[in-house]
Amino acid sequence: MRRRFQLGLVLLLALSIPPAGYAGEIIDRVVATVNGVPILQSEADQAIRCEALLEGRALDAVTPSQQQAVLQRLIEQELLRQQMGNDFHLPDAKETQAYLQQVRAQLPQAQNDESWQALLRQYGLTANELAERVAIQLQITKFIESRVRPREIDHTAVQTYYQQKFLPQLSSHGASPPPPLGQVAAQIQEILRQEQTNDMLASWLRSLRRQSHIEIKPPPARAAAAGQESDQSEGAGK
Repeated sequence: MRRRFQLGLVLLLALSIPPAGYAGEIIDRVVATVNGVPILQSEADQAIRCEALLEGRALDAVTPSQQQAVLQRLIEQELLRQQMGNDFHLPDAKETQAYLQQVRAQLPQAQNDESWQALLRQYGLTANELAERVAIQLQITKFIESRVRPREIDHTAVQTYYQQKFLPQLSSHGASPPPPLGQVAAQIQEILRQEQTNDMLASWLRSLRRQSHIEIKPPPARAAAAGQESDQSEGAGK
């Protein structure tokens, strides 16, 4: 199962995604701050483009709720980066390119260099921009695994999963006879590690959010409208 380019895991974000090849002037702005550290519109737009490409989703199919989810992931990445400090360095170019090669192998429209470059242009990205985004994700993934990924899985938990989930799933797909526990124990351990990692990460992020000051900026039009309403209410009270 391929790894998704995201960590998994509020207010409305109205991100405008300029079409690929857009040549007009783009005025950057702050869309959110995390403990005073800004997240820029351009960063959010680039993250949307990267995720859409890596997941095989057309840019014009990205919904407002998916745009909101991207912003929340950028906020969580910044929270984790602030915890990480200088302890973890970005992966080297070889490791990043190896991951990108795995991604390309799963994209039918990127089977050769020419089609890969055409796909990047379609999403308004350069190879360096995509590599940079992937490198950041790999760095954060390593940090998460070092902090919350369990090293040992209780054998009783493996047996329970085998009896209560693994065997029923095989039965529902008509598989028989089922493999003995010994043959699939390592697979089940990895599933349980991932589940526990996700649960612990979600709990950690909730704690970090409670301890942090996070501000999401309204889009300019909405901010201006709010200011006009405030002026009118002030005038009415005079």
